[in-house]
Amino acid sequence: MGISKKPNRTRIAPTPSGFLHPGNALSFCLSYLFARKFSIPLFLRIDDLDAKRLRTEYLDDIFFTLDWLQIQPDEGPGSVQEFQNSFSQSGRLKLYDEALQSLVSQGRTFICDCTRSEIQRRTGSNRYDGYCRSRGLKAKKEIAVRADIVSDGKENDWSKEIPYPILLKKDGKPAYHLASVVDDENFEVDLIVRGLDLYFSSLFQADLCVVLGYTAQKTRFVHHPILVDKDGKKLSKSNQSSQWNRTRSEKKKIFDLISKILGKESGKEDHLDQFPKDFDQGIFDGTGKISRINY
Repeated sequence: MGISKKPNRTRIAPTPSGFLHPGNALSFCLSYLFARKFSIPLFLRIDDLDAKRLRTEYLDDIFFTLDWLQIQPDEGPGSVQEFQNSFSQSGRLKLYDEALQSLVSQGRTFICDCTRSEIQRRTGSNRYDGYCRSRGLKAKKEIAVRADIVSDGKENDWSKEIPYPILLKKDGKPAYHLASVVDDENFEVDLIVRGLDLYFSSLFQADLCVVLGYTAQKTRFVHHPILVDKDGKKLSKSNQSSQWNRTRSEKKKIFDLISKILGKESGKEDHLDQFPKDFDQGIFDGTGKISRINY
C-alpha cells in the first residue's frame, strides 16, 4: 500500500461496549505512529450507538488506556464529560438518517426481518443469504435495513464475506458501517488504521462511500496484524471480563510487538515518539505478510 498524497487526518474509534484489550492498544499506537509519520491530526471518535452495552466504566477505560500509552489525540473529546456533552454519536443521528435516505432513494437498500436463528437454519452459518432482497417488505418498527450493494467482482470480493451488511438495526439505530463512513466524511478522516480482521469491512465501506458520493471514497486503509491468545483466538472484548493490567511491562510487550511489525529489533522504547518516523508503510498493504501475532 502506498500513500503518495498527504492525508487530512487519521482517527482512533473505540467502542465503549466492554473493557479494552491489548489489540485495541496496538491499534491506538499504530494510529498514533501514522499520524506522526505524516504530521497530521489524530482524532478521537468514540462509537457509542450500542446503548445496551454502553457503561461509564468502559468510557473511563478508553481515556485511561490513552493516558497509559501516553497518547494525546489532537482532536476530539479530552474527557468522558466532554465526550458526553459534545461528541456522542447520538448528536449526529440526523446525518446518519440523511445518508440512509440517500441510499433508499437510489434503490440501494432492502428491508429484512430475518432473525439470527432463521439465518442459521437456512444457511448453516451466520452468513446472510439475501433471503429478503426480493420480498418487497415495507419499513416498520423492529425491522432491519440492509445494503443492496454488490461488490464489483474485484479480486477481493467483500460480498462473499459480509453479504448485504445491515445499515439500520432493528432497534432503529444506525449500524456500524453506516455510522462509520458518515462520521469519517463529516470529520474529514481519510486515513484509517485497523486490524486485518476488518479488511473486507474496509472494502465494503469504500464501495459505500462511492454510492453516497463521499470524498471519503479516497480514504486509505491500513491493516495491521491481529493479536491472538494461546489458543489462536482473536483477542476481543467478549472474552475480556475485566481490565488487563496496564503495567510498564505490559506496555513494553506491546511496544515489542510494534517493533516486530515494523521489522526492527526490540529496543528500549518507553514512548511512541522513540520509534522511527520513516518506517516502511508498505508492510501494511492488507495482504497479511504478518497476519496474526500471539500475545
